[in-house]
Amino acid sequence: MKKSREEHKAMIDKAIELGINFIDMYTSNPDFRSNMGYSLKGRRNKFVFQGHIGSVWENGQYLRTRDIKKTDMAFKDQLERLETDYIDIGMIHYVDGLSDFEEVFNGD
Repeated sequence: MKKSREEHKAMIDKAIELGINFIDMYTSNPDFRSNMGYSLKGRRNKFVFQGHIGSVWENGQYLRTRDIKKTDMAFKDQLERLETDYIDIGMIHYVDGLSDFEEVFNGD
């Protein structure tokens, strides 16, 4: 169920009230990311962000990719939509085994 910007902001308000300060930005959904940026305006410093590297949004769907150009564009899009210039923690998406690790660290 898609939430409005105000519903999203209310969730972030509640998180702050409860002392939650860590957000795992697992989704590459542009609407969610834009709502998060709107909701955090003026209070980005209250949160630690984990951004997923290798998750992209294409044709209205979440996809995982190792394509460096797509990954770079998705990461820059995430920063823009979150209205920030940094992510605190970068998690390389879908490194589930040694072969994944080798593909990522020996690839582009």
